[in-house]
Amino acid sequence: MKFEAINKRFNEIAASYMANGYYINAGTMSGSQGEIAHIDLTDGKEIIRIVVGHFMEEVIEYGAEGIE
Repeated sequence: MKFEAINKRFNEIAASYMANGYYINAGTMSGSQGEIAHIDLTDGKEIIRIVVGHFMEEVIEYGAEGIE
């Protein structure tokens, strides 16, 4: 999966939760735990974290398939 496709999928997953009543929980999103990106969503009862973990630099640079 290429970087652009991973970005789109990340957004699709977040949007599907938001369409079901979840909203961004900015209170739990500070700091970095080594991931490329994450977003926390909540429905007021539970928190869902959607994470893009990591990519290998050489994979992105040469346009090969990425790591999900």
